[in-house]
Amino acid sequence: MAGSRRDAILDPMEERMAEAVPATPAAEKQETPKQVCQKCRNEYPLEAFSHAVEGLECVCRRCLAVMGYKV
Repeated sequence: MAGSRRDAILDPMEERMAEAVPATPAAEKQETPKQVCQKCRNEYPLEAFSHAVEGLECVCRRCLAVMGYKV
């Protein structure tokens, strides 16, 4: 019970501290455009889809390599 009471006391304080922290420059940096691979369903930058395999433009390089393609 003592642990739950202590957590209840610290939670509002932690929330206030989180609000006081300014945003980091990384958070302000513009995000790169991404695409979801139709094979593994992971999100990758568009560069991962710039390969010369016709018909598989929606599959990332990583999946193509696993499938045996030379990319």
